[in-house]
Amino acid sequence: MSGGPTVPEDTFRAEGHCCAITLPGIRDGDTAVEFAADQAVKAYLADAWGIGEVQAEPPAEQADARSAPVAINPPK
Repeated sequence: MSGGPTVPEDTFRAEGHCCAITLPGIRDGDTAVEFAADQAVKAYLADAWGIGEVQAEPPAEQADARSAPVAINPPK
């Protein structure tokens, strides 16, 4: 270990579930934490996990799939 300041273990306790977590020790801390990633990190995340990739617009035939469903046999 370095001789620098120590961070309480509870700072990195995660709360949440599979699609989102919160780190209360960081969120509620007195010191702001700046998160940044250089181009190498961004390239790794995009390549390995698809994070940060720009998604193209869907083709026109797929755009209609988001509209409301049409009844096959509408009531009379």
